[in-house]
Amino acid sequence: MGKAHIIADRFDVVGLAGAGGAASVYRATDRHSGQTVAVKVLRGNPSAEDIERFAREAALLAQFSHPAIVRYVTHGREEGGLYLAMEWLEGMTLSQRLARKALSIDETLTLVRGLAEALGCAHARGMVHRDVKPGNIFLVDGEAEKVKLLDFGIARLRSASAEITRTGIVVGTPGYMAPEQARGDRDIDARGDVFSLGCVLFRCLTGKSAFAGADIVAVLTKVLLEDAPPVRSLRPDVSPSLDALVAQMLAKRPADRPTDANEVLAALGGASGSRDADPPTTAFAASLTTDERRMMCILLSRPPSDAASQEALVASDTLRAAIAAQGGRLDVLADRSMLVTLEGTGTPTDSAARAARCALAIHAVAPSLPVVLVAGEGEMKGRVAMGPVIDRGAALLGGVDASGAVRIDEVIAGFLDGRFEVRIDKGLLSIDRPTERRW
Repeated sequence: MGKAHIIADRFDVVGLAGAGGAASVYRATDRHSGQTVAVKVLRGNPSAEDIERFAREAALLAQFSHPAIVRYVTHGREEGGLYLAMEWLEGMTLSQRLARKALSIDETLTLVRGLAEALGCAHARGMVHRDVKPGNIFLVDGEAEKVKLLDFGIARLRSASAEITRTGIVVGTPGYMAPEQARGDRDIDARGDVFSLGCVLFRCLTGKSAFAGADIVAVLTKVLLEDAPPVRSLRPDVSPSLDALVAQMLAKRPADRPTDANEVLAALGGASGSRDADPPTTAFAASLTTDERRMMCILLSRPPSDAASQEALVASDTLRAAIAAQGGRLDVLADRSMLVTLEGTGTPTDSAARAARCALAIHAVAPSLPVVLVAGEGEMKGRVAMGPVIDRGAALLGGVDASGAVRIDEVIAGFLDGRFEVRIDKGLLSIDRPTERRW
């Protein structure tokens, strides 16, 4: 096919290796070196965001020369579009490897040390990857000691002042996002990558995702509210020291995590893989067993479909004041869904009533917005187990339309008194405005 088989008069295309989104990846031979390379080409009619991300990945990769980061060859523009040439890798992604066979503890530690070295190199240059996940981790020849970090398309320099992400577009992969990333924060530092690396470490050790759900709202909400189980509860042969390190990497507050991947690497040097002596007591471990709570209520709401309405609603002082008046905390998730949490400080009846008032206040501000209210209750030390509550809320939200009602679950309904009218509509519970306004 002549020039169709040549990219930039340098790369002789052997065949198509893969395609996704606006880009295609070709296996090719580099006429300059004679080596096999992967050439990623942006074709068709890419968006401005696609072009910016492609150019940014090329510019960032050009800065690195690290054995655990895919090697940059060159990039540029040709008649068919932008292109980026990288070393050709034979093997499989970590996702593919885990689907075939689990990693041993020693293989996991080897893999994560290599990733920590690669990320540490990036962090030292002020760069945050923002999408560390098994699909972006490559094992050359399927071997853990030959790990390569891929896809710097959404990586960001900490000094960068502009953010190219459109409203409502999720940057990153929900099950591997740090809480601050799940909230849609734009100023994500190296500790965000540390959290993601902790999710990868958890997945490799346990065979399970640290945060999983049926849809994006459930996953993002769990990242914010639910603690991953201790690794040793799923794999008892893991050492206490490694278990403690994973827990620290998955801390909700960035300040409680290692500051960057180089600190993780140092900690891995002192953490054994299999059982060892009990680790010293840490502030993180203590933080999981302090408060006693009776009820945790959460409200979930899907965003308006258009970006302008999303921004206007999120910025609404009336909405925020209505939520704050009931003691609620508003978090806007990365997909622009809204999460409101209300921790119980009184009886379950008081907590349910306060949450119901908050839900109705949100509905009054935005009547067409689907709103659901669910709760986890029980007198217990530590955190209320929120996973099932979140799944219930997300499932309920998925079945709700803009019907003008606030949908609730059975837990909330069971604690609401005569001030609220609970109705059943098509098998779903909902509440209307309370019959009395004097609370």
